[in-house]
Amino acid sequence: MILTRYLVVKVKKLRPILHPVERESDVVFHFKECEKLGNPVLQLDEVSFKYSKESPLIFQNICIGCRSDSRICIVGPFVHRLGVHD
Repeated sequence: MILTRYLVVKVKKLRPILHPVERESDVVFHFKECEKLGNPVLQLDEVSFKYSKESPLIFQNICIGCRSDSRICIVGPFVHRLGVHD
């Protein structure tokens, strides 16, 4: 009985303190108007990519282009290594 009470007290002390979840603010993107560019605005020919020398190829010898009316987003680990900062 004493051991059980001791364990209950210990578990309560080790339990994390829970706080109510705060609602995050909405994120809204605004793009300034700019002059129209010719197509394609981005062209990749026979491109291969992997995150490090030891990791496997994510894609190999792809050819892809983006038109001026496209919206693209680059997502993945270690984006900061590409020189993308806040």
